[in-house]
Amino acid sequence: LSIRRQRQMCIRDSKIIMRSSEFTSDILVSQSWIETHKIDPNALLLADVSDKIPSVATSNVVKLIEENKETVSIVAMSLVSSHFSHYYELDQIRQACKKYGILLFIDLAHSLGCVPINLTELDVDAAYMSSSKYMNSGPGCVGAIYINPRHTGVKPGLRGWFGTDRAVLTMQNP
Repeated sequence: LSIRRQRQMCIRDSKIIMRSSEFTSDILVSQSWIETHKIDPNALLLADVSDKIPSVATSNVVKLIEENKETVSIVAMSLVSSHFSHYYELDQIRQACKKYGILLFIDLAHSLGCVPINLTELDVDAAYMSSSKYMNSGPGCVGAIYINPRHTGVKPGLRGWFGTDRAVLTMQNP
């Protein structure tokens, strides 16, 4: 990313775009992130999807990206709508995100087990998923996050087993 874009992505100055039909918990996570970091509550921009037509919803997301390209750092959306069961084509949104250096995060919870998913072909920055929906799992199910390999040089904010130097993992200090 350019120096200009990196400066724009400071936490306090960034905005998140989501569709208004996202699963409630997804919107709540974004709202709590904004509250926790004392960011302006207007930093969460919700694209209108009231007409329930996937191509219009996609156009509305792209329009919000274009209108807010200097301050948006993340577009987060489901690949398949939890409300309307629409499969959203990502091409236009992905192109707009790449054009402006905006990260694209995809929720796969409602598509995992329903539609073929190839994360390399989707070419998103990150994807998150759980097996609780259509893989017939329940509370305590498997969850996962995918980070595109182009971001593997980024140091994780919270380190766990896979975010630690391999040499440290084998140390067994009492």
